[in-house]
Amino acid sequence: MRVWCIGALMTLSIGLPAPAQTLRCDISSKVQCEPGGAACRRIDAKVWNVVDLGRRTLARCDQRGCDAYPANFVRSGAYTNILVPERSLLAKLSENGSFLEVATLTETVLVSFGTCRGN
Repeated sequence: MRVWCIGALMTLSIGLPAPAQTLRCDISSKVQCEPGGAACRRIDAKVWNVVDLGRRTLARCDQRGCDAYPANFVRSGAYTNILVPERSLLAKLSENGSFLEVATLTETVLVSFGTCRGN
């Protein structure tokens, strides 16, 4: 999978809610990249995220529940960067609701793409 696929996912148009609301971000595709230069491979997306703009948290959720982490929110043009450095995680949320998350686990990089909607 090549980086150019990000642009294709950023074309979805969903308005973002007011800053005090929460967003549910559903993952539509996910890739796992390993060291050594091999290509990234698709994996099942079994999680979703909840962005709480009022509490300034990012939660990673699965069927067992959600783990919320304090996050730094930094606005940059049409995007909001969401940083959770203690968890080696960053996300980017566009004004139209597209979502990108990059998380690292030891030497593995997980990249998730999706869209967010207000709850």
